[in-house]
Amino acid sequence: MLLLMIRPLLKYACLVWHSSLTVAQTKALESLGIIYEEDDYTMSLIQELDTLESRHEELTKCFFKRSVLPDTSCLHYLLPDKRDVSVTGRLRHARMFEPPKSRTVKFRNSLILYCLDRYV
Repeated sequence: MLLLMIRPLLKYACLVWHSSLTVAQTKALESLGIIYEEDDYTMSLIQELDTLESRHEELTKCFFKRSVLPDTSCLHYLLPDKRDVSVTGRLRHARMFEPPKSRTVKFRNSLILYCLDRYV
């Protein structure tokens, strides 16, 4: 019963906040006290559930690929400029977009930069 009430709340807007969680915060969310009242959280993961972190990661990836990355998307303007093909053709690990400079960890962990770093 508790799971049915908590899980939707943890999924709400996870695209925005999950990339900024620390390891300690992730462990706290995964702890038994938040998700289950029973003692065997590991067995329940094996039987039926993925971890919250993996589910949030998958939701973020799907959202980025469907709603931000396509040129026709209304959120596409949030992406930085694409790199010149003549430059990327000579690089060993070419990235499609010019990585923006970030001075803070908070900005570096924001949704767009997080997705550009992992999914493009």
